[in-house]
Amino acid sequence: MYEMLILSHGALAEGYHQTMKMILGEEPDITYCALEEDDSSEDLEKKIHTCIHWQNSMPLLVLADIYSGSPCRSAITQLFSSSKKSYLIAGISLLQIILLSLYAFIAINDAIHMDFGLNRPLIAGCFAGVVMGNLSFGLTVGATLQLMVLGVSNFGGSSLPDFMSAALIGTALGTISGKGVEFGIGLAVPVGMLLVQLDVFARFANTFFQHRADRYMESGNIKGIERMNVLGIFCWGFSRAIPVFLCLLLGSELVQNFVAYFPDWLGDGLKVAGGLLPVVGIAILLKYLPTKKYTAYLIIGFVLSAYMSIPMLGVALVGAALALLAYRRSGEKELTSVMEGADEDE
Repeated sequence: MYEMLILSHGALAEGYHQTMKMILGEEPDITYCALEEDDSSEDLEKKIHTCIHWQNSMPLLVLADIYSGSPCRSAITQLFSSSKKSYLIAGISLLQIILLSLYAFIAINDAIHMDFGLNRPLIAGCFAGVVMGNLSFGLTVGATLQLMVLGVSNFGGSSLPDFMSAALIGTALGTISGKGVEFGIGLAVPVGMLLVQLDVFARFANTFFQHRADRYMESGNIKGIERMNVLGIFCWGFSRAIPVFLCLLLGSELVQNFVAYFPDWLGDGLKVAGGLLPVVGIAILLKYLPTKKYTAYLIIGFVLSAYMSIPMLGVALVGAALALLAYRRSGEKELTSVMEGADEDE
């Protein structure tokens, strides 16, 4: 059994509560709280605190209209500082869906033309975290997916898993589902693998416009060439924006049911897979680095992290110091060899 709290802006929560009352009858463990137009943040916190049965041992299920909204954030703040077991399911607004879809449209074209880094999973996860009101969640999902593409690049017509779009979808759906970071990463990885097929489609569709541009070039039609290049931009952009839009639009209504019927064994498997992804990314990166030559530094970093529990920033600073010493030592060796060669010439 669960205690349930429905949160919303305006009268939406009351409407849901009345509907549930008509279907289930009077349920004292189901309450609602709405943010009214004249409510201050203090008023909202008091109303939410009154609605929660703090002495009740049953876990609390919070249903909120928008994750980044004031009612949801106020409830999270109060529940985080308490020992009451709780679960959160929140929705996503149309504006958030449009912003994330627009980012996907711009990011893939940025990767092809300007390369400001918008297509990197870390940057995409950070943006999605800001839009969803959970920056740390987005950074964690994006950084984990970024590890998957370290040392990996596509050449020519080859395609890679679309972890940029996966970071947007994983962050948004992971946030509104309330299942945690591992769940968001576990959703993002198969999404990224599936979207590689749309990358192939975008390349195929773009060749149509490029062949048209070739014919315009033969006839000297400059405006026609420009028009075909612009249409090619839409091929790439929509290949990312449309799946992101559809996933988030359907997810805002269906993710609650999906999570409710999600098998425990599959959820645990996705969590394990999410924990293994950073290791896979690091392993791919090490394969392209001169690891054998600098094995001693690898061992030092491992000991500092695993046995001395030094934070990642501390390990990175030690690595930077060792790299600086190695650079200076190599410079001194080169200078010594040059001076010895000059002495031999004399």
